[in-house]
Amino acid sequence: MSRLLRLERVLEAVLFGSRWLLAPFCLGLAISLIVLLCNFAWATVDLFLHGIQGSQDHLIIAVLGLIDVSLMANLVLIVILPATRTSSAAWTSTTTRIARRGWGMLGSAS
Repeated sequence: MSRLLRLERVLEAVLFGSRWLLAPFCLGLAISLIVLLCNFAWATVDLFLHGIQGSQDHLIIAVLGLIDVSLMANLVLIVILPATRTSSAAWTSTTTRIARRGWGMLGSAS
């Protein structure tokens, strides 16, 4: 029984430690959010500078491009938030959890 308990603790430690493998992915996705923000700003400036002079087709394409970048940024956030919450859930203190209570309900009405 003691050997089984040791094996269980080692397995738990390995699984808990493997959560840190998500950190580089989350960091890369956070950097991609910055790139998407720059792309969105550039496209917005381009829309204001050339949208008045361009045709209606150009305006529609530019607005759809802004929507596309916005949706991509939202998708990245949808991936990052649960991943960081999962990887940090076990080691956050109770007071930190209380401070972050509303984070899990970003899309809900409550």
